[in-house]
Amino acid sequence: TYDSATSGWKGWAAASGTVGNFDYRFSGSLDDHGDRRVPKGQYSSTGRLDGTSFDNDNISAHLGYTFGDADNHYIALKAEQHRLSTESWTDPSYLTYPITGFNIDLPQRDLRKVGLYYDGTDISDLVRKVHVDAYYQTVDRLFMNEVVMQPLPIMTVGVESTSDDRNVNYGGTAQVDLQFHPDHYTIVGLHYLTDNLKTAKTSTTSTRMGMAPPSVTSSSGFDDASIHTVSAFAQNEWSFAEDFKLTTGARYYYTRTEHDYSEQNSVAVPTHPSNSDGRLVTSAGLTYTGLPDTTLRALYSEGYITPTLLQLFTDSSAGRGVVTYGNPDLDAETSRNVEVGARYNAGGVVFDAAAFYTTAKDYITSISCTPGAGCPAGASAANYIYVNADEATAYGLELAAEYTIPGTAFTPYVTGAWMRRKLEFASYSTYNSNTPALSGRFGVRWEGEVANHDAWADLYVRASSGVKLTTRNGTTGLLETDSLSGYGTLNFAFGGAFGDDDKFRYGVHFNNILDKEYRSSFEEIPGVGRSVEVSLRMKF
Repeated sequence: TYDSATSGWKGWAAASGTVGNFDYRFSGSLDDHGDRRVPKGQYSSTGRLDGTSFDNDNISAHLGYTFGDADNHYIALKAEQHRLSTESWTDPSYLTYPITGFNIDLPQRDLRKVGLYYDGTDISDLVRKVHVDAYYQTVDRLFMNEVVMQPLPIMTVGVESTSDDRNVNYGGTAQVDLQFHPDHYTIVGLHYLTDNLKTAKTSTTSTRMGMAPPSVTSSSGFDDASIHTVSAFAQNEWSFAEDFKLTTGARYYYTRTEHDYSEQNSVAVPTHPSNSDGRLVTSAGLTYTGLPDTTLRALYSEGYITPTLLQLFTDSSAGRGVVTYGNPDLDAETSRNVEVGARYNAGGVVFDAAAFYTTAKDYITSISCTPGAGCPAGASAANYIYVNADEATAYGLELAAEYTIPGTAFTPYVTGAWMRRKLEFASYSTYNSNTPALSGRFGVRWEGEVANHDAWADLYVRASSGVKLTTRNGTTGLLETDSLSGYGTLNFAFGGAFGDDDKFRYGVHFNNILDKEYRSSFEEIPGVGRSVEVSLRMKF
């Protein structure tokens, strides 16, 4: 695949097959991308977005074995390695006094995983399925940040920070599918996960006054922490009447967070107290299929999200191009969700609509580094830190519709959403939560044959209304609102397949044909400008 948006390439190859009761699959991929091409404007004067290049590679292996008198038992060993090196773009608007330079680099993010999986089917009339898996995974990450400040014409301050992290995860799941009665299908299971993080941080500050030699101060830190999670779950699907199906579920979580060791400048310091928490969450869903070609649904679910070790103890960056600091005082986030919807599919018409409402407590988000926010000493006011919002409320509508015009191969379609999200903090609340009110895609798709081979084409517009984000200024302490304009991009894609058994597949995508400058949200980097992506896949 060639992508002109980054002058980048992606290659992928896989080999698979069977030998007796054994099956195997080996695959590998390689990506190499330069800086993203964007329209010239407020984000780039050259048409290239500095700090957006990346490269990665991935290899995976799978070996499976089928056994049993009825060939209804299967065991597989899977291994994977993924390596990523990337830069991070910095929004020029964050380079305000006294900051004159800001750079983030992620030269290493290496993931390695190995897992063992077992599946059994039709064990008995009662036991329909059994699934067991266990895995071990490591992630090695190096994060680097460089800031240059000039508070006075003759004074330059440079701060170089690093975070060298090793994350180790291991765990597994055991699940049994049972059928006690023809109208009931029940799933029960257990899940276990251990997540361990060792992170070493350094910070070096160099201060130069005029032509005098610089004064240099350094600091270092180390943290060793872990999260242990055990959960038990059950789900029952009950066809209690004609055309009705009720699905109910429950899951109990028990988590324990331990801060095993901490040091500053090679001296051991007190750790955060160990913390444990238990939570029962439930869900229920009702579907009705009594109307012709129509399914009605109503869903209720509860959510429980514990902060990750990365959110607790590591520094990271996102599309906003600044550092977001970890916060070891984060609490778990809980939520309640309600959705009602309907789907119709007949006569070339597909229509799906849903309305949803969600409330969350201790919602995990990020705020700017105001005094008292908990950011490290000397942190730039342009940076952020993970925090718990008191509450978050979101509601909206989702829609997907398409219609295949009779006697033709053309299908107009539209997908979209209307959404509002409100964040409530201790001192203020706002709907300006970096969420577009309207977003979606509409176009017309064609599927048919060209020169006796399958082909398709898609002309569409991807669009979104603008977003606003209200935060407290890290220097003045006042509320400030930033905004991004809405956008719409015109795109066209076509492709097809030919050869025996569709041996060759191709695709060509013309993106942002009108070269529109846009940015979807403050969490994302600016979108690509006019570009073309060409892919070819061959099967042997």
